[in-house]
Amino acid sequence: MIEELVTEYIECAEQCLSVDYGDKKSVRQFNKASDRMRAIVDQVVQLGPDAVEHFTSVLDTEPASGWAAHHLVEKAELAPDLLKRCFSIVEKIVVKAEAESRSADAMGEKMWLRKWKAKKPVG
Repeated sequence: MIEELVTEYIECAEQCLSVDYGDKKSVRQFNKASDRMRAIVDQVVQLGPDAVEHFTSVLDTEPASGWAAHHLVEKAELAPDLLKRCFSIVEKIVVKAEAESRSADAMGEKMWLRKWKAKKPVG
């Protein structure tokens, strides 16, 4: 079961890559895929710590790693080392967004980091 959830999560992340914000149908598909990713993480969390541990393999898979980092921090109880890893992935997203002159994306990620680091400090 967990492997199917991992595969579906990665497929949803891949779908999100092709969003065309000028096309309402594309945006609806994007929203559906991103909602499904959150639901998948909810399912994984309900399956327990071993399932969450297995799911963390997604953190090594593009384009899903950034999504997974966000969702795991928001929805799962993570060991400090895993929490640091998720924050590090999002910090790299900030650096990349800034390098690509996507300042709004970078600012949104920074705000997310500030919020979640305050809620779940890693020491």
